[in-house]
Amino acid sequence: MKKTILSFFALLLSMMVLADTPKVVLDFTTDDEWGIGGSSKAKNTTDASFTNNDEYTITMLVKSVSGFYYFDQSKHNLMFGEKFAAMQLPTFDFKVGRIVVDAQAAASTVRYDILYDPANKDNTVTDGSQLGPDLHTFTIQENYQAAGTTYYLTATTKANMRVSKIEIYEVVEGAPEAVTFGTEGATFVTPQDIELFCETAGAKIYYTLDGSEPTASSTLYTGAVTISATATLRAIAVVNGIASPVTEQTYRIVDVPRLGSEEDPFIPNDILAIGEGLAGKYWVKGVVIGSYPKNAPDTEVDTVASNIAIAIGTDTIPVALTSGSNARTALNIKDNPSIKGQTVAVYGNIEAYKKTIGVKNVTKYAILGNDASALIETIREAQAGKKIMLGGQVYILHDGELYDLNGTRVE
Repeated sequence: MKKTILSFFALLLSMMVLADTPKVVLDFTTDDEWGIGGSSKAKNTTDASFTNNDEYTITMLVKSVSGFYYFDQSKHNLMFGEKFAAMQLPTFDFKVGRIVVDAQAAASTVRYDILYDPANKDNTVTDGSQLGPDLHTFTIQENYQAAGTTYYLTATTKANMRVSKIEIYEVVEGAPEAVTFGTEGATFVTPQDIELFCETAGAKIYYTLDGSEPTASSTLYTGAVTISATATLRAIAVVNGIASPVTEQTYRIVDVPRLGSEEDPFIPNDILAIGEGLAGKYWVKGVVIGSYPKNAPDTEVDTVASNIAIAIGTDTIPVALTSGSNARTALNIKDNPSIKGQTVAVYGNIEAYKKTIGVKNVTKYAILGNDASALIETIREAQAGKKIMLGGQVYILHDGELYDLNGTRVE
């Protein structure tokens, strides 16, 4: 009798997992199915529709004269772009609960989303856009799940999309609410404890960290999940054998030696290693070497008041100085030429800026003067014995060490 009961529950569990498989799969890994054709040099500037062997029709919508779409035979995916270029998905006769997009070859900077108006990224039907190449789950908001709804997979940034496969999942009636996350996915420099929630009473939460689809056989959530290395946390809630849609967040953990605090500020090398997506504001320290007017540091001429370039060693990043801010008044090199060569610390957001990564929205700053540790690193590669003007003072560099004109080594 016990064996029979166990067999029944095993069968029930397998049925639940099977019920969570996609209703429709749009596969672009071979051009034979869709007949889109083209090559890496093809540029199509008019909208066009294509039907696969299963008689599902997609329509490629081009939103600019530079837009295009084609099947990339070398990477086995459908490419289209640029900003607001979209793929109009088939209209389904069932309620869509989630759409999973495999964009493994998409540019790392592209953001994409499922919209109901492909010309407006704010008209999302999901929880928001996703960034870069990956297998992303877009959970459809309940008021956009009705059968017959038209969805548009859209590039919401100026970059090209590459899509290998799209999976469409039907809403399971009676399913619990989707799992929500106490912390949104982002980049962090310390491990994160992520809490998971489900508003449905009695629901159990199961999760994975390896990118696989969570099932009732996955790890049972019993407390905050510690993320100590970059991972995608995917989760479902289960009640009475019925699973919720899968939700996910990606947490990127970057190992840098500093914390970005006022006592332990980042340096440019840290910022370049961290890249985009770091949540919150941080302190960053560096030597002012000039301004950053044309997407590259300018140490000699054409100084501007809108930004500065700070460096330690050969690593340089731009710092945006907001118009009307105290930081611009105090730090811009155009009005304050003596700031060049001095070490400063700024407190702001780590974001894309001037075609690289920099500091924006600076709300606090400190002028540290001739901070020896930063100065030595910044000029260590200079010619031995060369006189250098830093913060209005003349120094001499010899064998990698900094000396004043009296021959006293600067500590």
